[in-house]
Amino acid sequence: MTQTLTQLGLNEMPFVPHEAIIQATQKACAQSNRYPEFDSHTLRQAIASHFAIPADWVAASNGSAGIIHQAMIASGQGEVAFGWPSFDAFPFMAKGLGMSVHLISLKDNACDLEAMARAITPKTSIVIICTPNTPTGGVVSHEAVVQFLKKTSKKLIVLIDEAYQEFVTDPLAVRALELVKEYPNVVMTRTFSKAYGLAGLRVGYAIAQPELAEKIMLAGVPFSIPVPAQAAAIEALAHSSHLGKRIAYINNERHHMTQQLKALKAPAVNGHGNFVWLPVGEIAEQVADILRKEGVLVKAMKSLGIRITVGTRQETNQLLQAWEKVRHLIPHASKVQTNE
Repeated sequence: MTQTLTQLGLNEMPFVPHEAIIQATQKACAQSNRYPEFDSHTLRQAIASHFAIPADWVAASNGSAGIIHQAMIASGQGEVAFGWPSFDAFPFMAKGLGMSVHLISLKDNACDLEAMARAITPKTSIVIICTPNTPTGGVVSHEAVVQFLKKTSKKLIVLIDEAYQEFVTDPLAVRALELVKEYPNVVMTRTFSKAYGLAGLRVGYAIAQPELAEKIMLAGVPFSIPVPAQAAAIEALAHSSHLGKRIAYINNERHHMTQQLKALKAPAVNGHGNFVWLPVGEIAEQVADILRKEGVLVKAMKSLGIRITVGTRQETNQLLQAWEKVRHLIPHASKVQTNE
């Protein structure tokens, strides 16, 4: 009999979309013989209305990975700098574009903006501030980003990746939209894949002042968001008020998972986002392999740690049961540090 695996290795929401979103998607599928909008104009209008900004401040693409890839291209494809560990697609995308990569060690599980400012060279064309940072869950403060912007060139694209912003509860966390309005070189990226629960439809967007937003849009391909995906995203925005309970559930379950793992002597970090980070060092892949054999998939980052997606209480219980098989390994982990 094939074992059913509990998927906690991808940062997805465990809830199906709102019924109205499903209906809008199904209705749009009937139009799949038609091309989508050339530049996702209707979706961009909806996003602009949601944030009370002009539509020419919005660029959209296939997921936040797609829009970040476009921002890399728009930067001139010089050097890209970002904290590490972070979203593992960043170096992959940079390599594909022939960009050199500068990795900046994290501080307190978040981007170290002071170190990043020191590391910028004349070749650096874009920096990415992932906050909350995946896989570690740390956030940067608004004041820290303001100070960073004061120190750096206005020709440098500063991309604030807020894929998990909806889960943030820290009142001091960066308010990216305010900075976009003040600085023409700042771009904010978000996605419908996380809190909105539309990971399978791949819709992301960027907000920047018009000149930069246009450059990012032109760096992409036309017709990039399929008809059903656009319909789902627009309907999701119309039902944003329904997110609150789901986000609260995930945040509460993240706290519960963290506390339970700590009770099992695991170095769990209760950050922000819909995931928990465990910096278990060199045994990360070994831990992930044992958990997989026990029926639970987690994401291992080689020699660094594992990231566990927050799902339902039942899935948390399955994880905790499986964790009993790896408890004995934790005292032997190297470089275990929670930074809390």
